[in-house]
Amino acid sequence: MLKSLTFSLIATIIAVCFISSTQHVFAAYDAFHNVCSLNSSSAVCQDTEPVPTTDPVITLIKAAVEVISFLTGAAAVILIVISGIKFATSGGDSNAVSSAKGTLTYALVGLLIAAVAQLLIVFVLHYIQVS
Repeated sequence: MLKSLTFSLIATIIAVCFISSTQHVFAAYDAFHNVCSLNSSSAVCQDTEPVPTTDPVITLIKAAVEVISFLTGAAAVILIVISGIKFATSGGDSNAVSSAKGTLTYALVGLLIAAVAQLLIVFVLHYIQVS
């Protein structure tokens, strides 16, 4: 029992690390590379204003939000695994089952609050940057 539980925990940790470390793959094909050579009188091709640079403070805040979101997600996954282990090892004890349910509930509520907070911060930063 303990060996299978240990193996499951190690496999879960390895899977989470593998999934969180994958790189995003972007397409290398640029579908719009000849647009201005075909129709140079379009409004898009006439726009020569430089793209505004982002404020370094906003860039720093966005980076901090990404790091905090990653840490919150990792903590939530760990707490969900812990609640699963508590539930699996409860042996029918109602106090242990309720403890596992509480841990799972708090982990999911914390994850939801973190996601909503991240959405609000990104929305406010976008509003500040556009203004």
